[in-house]
Parts: sequence; C-alpha cells; structure tokens
Amino acid sequence: MSFFRAALVVLCAGFTLPSLGQSPMHKEIAALERLPEHARINFKGRIDALLARAVPASPEELDLLYLLASERASKVDHKGLLATEERWAGMSRSSDPKIRAAVAAASAMAWRRYYLANGQPSAADDEVLRFDAQALQELPEKWRYRVLAAQADAHEQVNDLQAATEARNAAHGVAALMKDTGRMAWSLAQLAWVKSKTGALAEARTVAIEAYRLATQSPDEGDLHLEFLNMLGLVTGPLDLAGSRNHFLKMAELAKAHGEPFFEALALANLTDSYLQERNFEPALAFASRAHAIRLPATQDAWSLPLHNVGIAKIGLGRLAEGKQDVLLAITRELSQGNLQAASDNWRELGQFLERAGDKDAARLATTEASRLDEQVRRASEVHRNRRLNRSMGVGDDPADPASAASQARRHALVIGNQAYPDAPLTNPLNDARAMAKLLTEQGFLVSLVEDLRRDDIGSVVDRYLSSIRPGDDALFFYAGHGVQVRGVNYLPAVDARMRSEGDAALNSINLNLLAERLDEQQAGARILLIDACRDNPFGTSWRPQFRGLGRMPAMPAGTLAHFATRPGAVASDGAGLHGLYTGELLRVLSTRSEPVELLLKEVSAAVRRASKGEQEPWSEGSIEQDFVLARPRSAKQAGAR
Repeated sequence: MSFFRAALVVLCAGFTLPSLGQSPMHKEIAALERLPEHARINFKGRIDALLARAVPASPEELDLLYLLASERASKVDHKGLLATEERWAGMSRSSDPKIRAAVAAASAMAWRRYYLANGQPSAADDEVLRFDAQALQELPEKWRYRVLAAQADAHEQVNDLQAATEARNAAHGVAALMKDTGRMAWSLAQLAWVKSKTGALAEARTVAIEAYRLATQSPDEGDLHLEFLNMLGLVTGPLDLAGSRNHFLKMAELAKAHGEPFFEALALANLTDSYLQERNFEPALAFASRAHAIRLPATQDAWSLPLHNVGIAKIGLGRLAEGKQDVLLAITRELSQGNLQAASDNWRELGQFLERAGDKDAARLATTEASRLDEQVRRASEVHRNRRLNRSMGVGDDPADPASAASQARRHALVIGNQAYPDAPLTNPLNDARAMAKLLTEQGFLVSLVEDLRRDDIGSVVDRYLSSIRPGDDALFFYAGHGVQVRGVNYLPAVDARMRSEGDAALNSINLNLLAERLDEQQAGARILLIDACRDNPFGTSWRPQFRGLGRMPAMPAGTLAHFATRPGAVASDGAGLHGLYTGELLRVLSTRSEPVELLLKEVSAAVRRASKGEQEPWSEGSIEQDFVLARPRSAKQAGAR
C-alpha cells in the first residue's frame, strides 16, 4: 500500500475540532465533536440530554442539532436528516443575521456529508462552493472556518491545488482570529498535505512540524496528537525515510499506551510500506504481522490493510502461495464491506509484486481483476452522477410532493436464473426464473429477467436494478441457481465463476449480504429476497467450500425479509419436474393467494417440508413492518390496506 492510501484512511474522516468557549455546555459539545465514529456510544442520547439544557435558538442548540444531522447524514438517513433540519428551521427566520448565516452553513455542511456518503461528490461540492467571499464574511467565525475547510477539500478532490492552498490559508487565518490552537494546527496539517502534493516537500515538512508543535499544546487531545504524528511521518518520508520511520514508531508506541488500536495499526502499516518501497521484506513482514495481530472491528477503515501487507511481504520473500492466499482474503474482506476501490487497489498491488516475483500469469489475472473492479466503480459513479438527489424527496430532480410520491411508489423485481454451470449444470433455474418473472409482471412489478448471469455483468446488472429504485418503492429479488457461503457471507456465483479459493467468491458472485444493505441504503419500502439456491457444490474439484449451502444472515437490515429454499448449511432439491421443489411451491402459492407475503411464505415452507418428507426445510431471516401483499391492488381500498 502507498503512503497516500494510508493517509486517506485518516484524512477523509474529517475530524471536527473543539468549539471555543469555556462554559460547561461548550466543553461537553467540544467533547462530542472530538469523538471518532467508533467511540460514539449512545451518541444520540448524549446530544438529546444536552439539547434539553440548551437555550432555544442559541448557537449551542444549532451546534448540537448539526452534530445530530451530521450523524444521520453519514448513515444516509434521509428522513432523519430532514427531521433534524426541521428542528433548526425556525432559526433561519431569526432577526440576527449571524444566526441566519450559521443555519445556512449548518444545512450546507450536513447535506454535503449526506451526498458524500451517498457517493455524489459533485453534489457535495456544490453545497459549500456556493458560499462566495461575501457570504463567507457573513458567517460566524466557527462556521466560516468549517466552510473554508470543506471548500479546500472540494478543490483537492478535483486536483485544483492552488485553490485548495488559498482555502487552507484562509481557514488558518480564521482559526488564528479565533485564537483556536486546535483549528490552527489542523489547517496547517492539511496545508502541509496540499504542499506535499504540489512537490514543495521541504516546505510541507516545515508546515507539518509547526502543525504538530501546535497540536501538542493541547495535552488532552490524544487522538489529535496521533493524527499529526501520522501527517508528519507522511510528509517527511520523501525527504528523510529514517526520520519518517521514527515518527511512525513514536505514533505506534503512543497509540498502544493510550489504547488506540486503529492508530497503532495505521502507524505499523505505514512502517510496513516504507520497507516495502525499499524491497526490504523481512522488517516489512515483521511490522505487518504486528499490525495484523491488532484486532480491529470489521467496519473500521484499514481493517484488511495489515493482512494485505502480510501477504505482499510474503510474496517478496518468495512465499508466493501463502502470500496470495493472505491478499485474496484481504480482498474478500474489503468486498464484504462494499469497498470496491480498496479491493481494486489490492489486486493491482498484488499484480505488481507477482510480476516482480516472476509469476506472470497470476500477475495478469490480478491486473485484470483490478480493471474489472475499476469498471464497476466507474459504473456506480455514473449511476450516482445521473441520479442527483433532491432534498425534499431523496429522489430525482423533479420537485414533486413527498406524500404524492409515496402514493405512486413502484414495485421492482430483479429475477435471475443461473443454470449453465460447466461443472455442475442444473435443470430448472431458467424455468424457475421465467415463470417467476411472468408472475411478477402480471402483478405489476417492473421486472428485469437475467438468464445465466456472467461474472463480467454482475456490477451492471445489480447497479441498474438499484438505481431504478426510489425511496418508498418496493423491491423484490429472486434467484435460482447455486449458492455458497464464505466466512459468514452468502454468495450467488455467476455461471462462468472461476473459483480456486475463498478469495475468488466475492469476485465471481453477487454478495447477498451486501445486496440487502444496498437495498436498505436506497430506502426501498418492502424488501423481499427469495433465494432458491444451495444445490450442492458447482465447482467440481477446483475448489470446495468449507461449509455446505448458505449461512445465516443475522445482520439483516430492518425492513428486509429473506426466504431461503432450505435451512442454513443444507442443500435444496433441483426438482424432478419443470421447477425446483421450492420455486414450484412458491409459484403455486403466490399465484393463487392474496394474503400478506409472510403468511404465504410460511405456507410455502410447510408445503416444501411435506413434499420432501422433512429433508428440505425453508427458513426466513428478517421481517418487514407493513403487510406486503404480492397481488397488485385493484382498488383504492385494497391499495390502502397494504
């Protein structure tokens, strides 16, 4: 991994620095602003307790509501963000122009975070770049600093480094007016990063040293000291590699002493990188192994970075088989969290080191996989660019009324039948998928039918389906074919999947766990997943999964119901007739009944158990709140009953 990638883990987190003021309320707000996301235990409860004490329409109340809005924005909680914004709406009519300006800035910053979390950087930039010089002067100093820092981020994203430098300098000037040492240090640290990108390395190092000196004047800011040591190490590296390593060693020691495993792992990862750049693989493996021994949460940035570095160092030492397995597992971890770009970068670096090690065939494959993931990232970005969200709706640009939009919610279905597996062809999935597509079309669904899905089409098929779903639309996903589980993640492999190890599953399959999460992010209404999979191992002798069938999905998002053809770890029947056993019963029940779908699926389960004499037992995960009826409503009365 490069120094730059390791830096992004921290710099993109967008730390918020403490507010001015020495009152107890200010101190408590500042403490909340400093909290990293992984430490935000009972965050909303603590904000609500402070809001109960805050003076209505005061700057403190706006600070707290902004914290709450930012939290909801980062989780792409559109309804929650709107509800929070409504609570400060009255302040926008204040007689105090500073309060009105602060409200406008708070709104822009919260929506910027929402658009960034939703993959729309251009929309995020628009929110803050609309503040020109005059509008900035009208803002209270704290909000002027925040907007200038966000504008600098926006300029950096498009590589306009001159504009970014001007914005960073302006932010530093505002922090100096506020006599806010923390903000002065932070603005200098980010200025150092910009200067390093322009090639002014000596100047960047000087600025970073001054930033660290200022940061250490706040002895209670442990996280901040670690951040600045990281920055100092990064900008020092190109000039003085030994000095850079000393900074990272100090950072690792401090992080361990203060119980900060993320920063300890990051420091060790940067040390690993410095030795990998020199092709000095023994110390690289030693530091990577130390980082890998630190157990980070699966949702933490850099979760897979230490394992990836362990694998790369092993490849450098000639332990190719071990190294490739470690890197593939790291890639699987990234993909299980939906981090396509990180997985692509891992593939690309794997290819580079395999090429140097003389394994040219494997290097070409790794480079091909990186390019394929890059294309998926590009397509996903294109979908987001073409689907600019509207604040009032959370959907397209047309300013329709939210209530009327809810009444016009559509129903979407993606139906996939995978049959033509080379090593284990099936008999019925195409019949199953075609019959299900016909049934759903008759019931008013907008259906996309895919037959024998190929690995290169996975990204476009899933992205097209998700991009068609507006908030409130119902979404159904049906799949018939093979399925496998790898380390708690369920995968539905393409018919041309190339499986040689666990790491290949994520690259050749639909990640069912991730699909459920993405439907939740789209704010779909009812979300139904019908999975007729687990028809034994489809990969012959090339790879045999550790566990049979699919696994449980305990982290199913709220509002999602998944129904599987058979219980966890078991195999489903492909059927002796026209359809698989499960899909045959599913079609029979769904085409003749109009009760809520959960009741119908219970009947399907009972029918499959009877027909198989107890050998095949369907099972459900999750639930939906509304009584979703598959049959299309034919009257206003029926529609209202849904």
